[in-house]
Amino acid sequence: MATLSLGIGAGLLFLHSCRWPTHPALPALTVGFAIGGLHTAAIWLWLMSKPWPDNIAQLFLVMALVAAALSLLAHLLHRQAQPLYQAYGATFHSWCRALAISLSLGLTLLIIVAYGFGLNYRAIGAISPAIKTLLHYGAAATTLLLTRLFIRRRLTNLDYWEFAYEVGLLVTMGVSLWHQEFNPNTVGIAMVTLGLLAQLLGSFTHKPQPHPSWHYIPLAYGALGLGLNHLTFTTVTGLSSMAVGMVTLAISRRQQTLHPLSYGGLGLLSLGAYELVVYRMLQTSGGKLGDGLTLLGLIGGAIALLYLLGQRWIQRQFQLTLTEISIVSLLHWLLSITLTAIAMISGHSQIGVWLWLGVSTLLTIYAWLRGNHHWLPADNATSEDGQSIPHLSHNQWTWSGLIIVTIAIPYGIAQLWPNLTLLREWGALVVGGLSFIIHQLPWQRWGWSIRPWHRMALSWPILAVFLSMTTVTTQSLLLIGAFYAVMAKRTQTKRLSYLSLGLLNWSLLRYLLEQGWLTVLWLGIMIGASALYILDVDPRWQPTQTRQERHRLRCFATLLIGLTAIFQAETAAPLIIVLSLIVSFGFISLGLTTQVRAYLYSGTLTFTLQILRTVTLFINTDSRLLWAIGIVLGITLIWVAATFEARRTQISELLSKWSDMLQNWE
Repeated sequence: MATLSLGIGAGLLFLHSCRWPTHPALPALTVGFAIGGLHTAAIWLWLMSKPWPDNIAQLFLVMALVAAALSLLAHLLHRQAQPLYQAYGATFHSWCRALAISLSLGLTLLIIVAYGFGLNYRAIGAISPAIKTLLHYGAAATTLLLTRLFIRRRLTNLDYWEFAYEVGLLVTMGVSLWHQEFNPNTVGIAMVTLGLLAQLLGSFTHKPQPHPSWHYIPLAYGALGLGLNHLTFTTVTGLSSMAVGMVTLAISRRQQTLHPLSYGGLGLLSLGAYELVVYRMLQTSGGKLGDGLTLLGLIGGAIALLYLLGQRWIQRQFQLTLTEISIVSLLHWLLSITLTAIAMISGHSQIGVWLWLGVSTLLTIYAWLRGNHHWLPADNATSEDGQSIPHLSHNQWTWSGLIIVTIAIPYGIAQLWPNLTLLREWGALVVGGLSFIIHQLPWQRWGWSIRPWHRMALSWPILAVFLSMTTVTTQSLLLIGAFYAVMAKRTQTKRLSYLSLGLLNWSLLRYLLEQGWLTVLWLGIMIGASALYILDVDPRWQPTQTRQERHRLRCFATLLIGLTAIFQAETAAPLIIVLSLIVSFGFISLGLTTQVRAYLYSGTLTFTLQILRTVTLFINTDSRLLWAIGIVLGITLIWVAATFEARRTQISELLSKWSDMLQNWE
């Protein structure tokens, strides 16, 4: 009854369309009723007697046959000139596409349900007989759908997408039937292969420019294959990422609007390389976390160096600018640096340490190549389109390499050297000798900025001293101090001599502690003498504007020495009193010789205090000494008073002269 009704309706609508040929709805309704009648007839007369799943599977074939017939009729009517034929030709084409899309979506749903409910999207399992039957008929129906597209001479964007979709369905069903199992990885490999073939087909059969849809069909295949291959992590996961990356890069070359795809292609290539290494590591037992991170750092460093060394070739082959290559290279280097740094604190095996040192060497070579003027001249740091290449300056790259070396060598020695006792005692001295040699090499002639090498060469010995500060020998401290004194003189850098001063104080302090001779006086001498040296040589205290401040600091430093000598005389043997007087008299002599008021004032003050304190001690010991001192002091005062009255003018002139002289002193 339904078939008869639909057939009569289609006939009546056809008669109406013959009377009104320009009415757009009549052909669509006519063909729709006819298609409905054909399907109901097939279901009633043929399919209802079939068992499950043959009835549904053969329905796929009926739909494909109807779609193919409609496509053939549309092709024949398209050649006719009458408006009615043209209208029915367009309607046949539209209904054909609707049936094809419906069938394709139904088959897609079938595959999704079979994979999803049967295998949770990840496992591998055998195909049931019912699903196998459905897939057989579905593959045949899809083949019929594909044949109808070869009838058309000119295909549109939608036709190409439909063709690609149906090819993907056919390959999926064919792969599943061939292997007699549902395997997402196998289907993923097939999709990636289709992406490669689609890219090659679009490049070689559609010149000079491929159809717009052929830019994105390979990417769609690749994305689907990439997703399926990443459901489980296998050996083909990384290979598929690299293959899709190559497809993306090839498509990005076709026209300028597709150029941003090159970033995704480069990222997929790197991702694939990392995935291959991670998979191999997961298959290997033993080792430590730091070993794995170091291996990943090696991949990043190798990729960065590859981009650097082959940047011209990469630019020609993939039509990337030097700016883009430089950015990608820098990102890989930074990632490798990060992984290597994390690996250093994560622990290594014996072989892992050697691998870590190799990666550090690779990263250092990269940084030094980027910092070399001969390898990357400053005037060539622009791309062909005039854009500036974003990169660190030559100095910064050289510093980066030197910092890596500074960290890597001590770490490697600490991990690999069996007995560090001798090295900790004399290693700083060895580093000082190497630093002196490095400081003399012609780095500028070799293409590097000289400043980073000189600065780092000067910092290595003191770093070595601090790394072995508890075990370094006193001789090493003195020789490193001599090294800094020599370098301060050669480089005319006075402040560099402060390191020599500090190492000298350190050596003296250690010696006094070992001998048990450390006293407050020695501490005062070391602090005060160091302060006086800094005030004499530091450029900060040389201008005239700092004269008063410098004078006060000198007074403080000399008073510190003199007062600690007085304090030491109170708590030690009487011989220290003589030493205190000698120190005070020495400051007085130094002040008179150098014409520095601070020395004279402080020496005089401490000398006077020490004399008064000594006299006080003697008086406490023997009271008769008080009468003797009083008599001598009285006679002296009488003589001074008599002389002053007689020679007042001469004494006044002498005092005025001394005052003027002191004003001119420093």
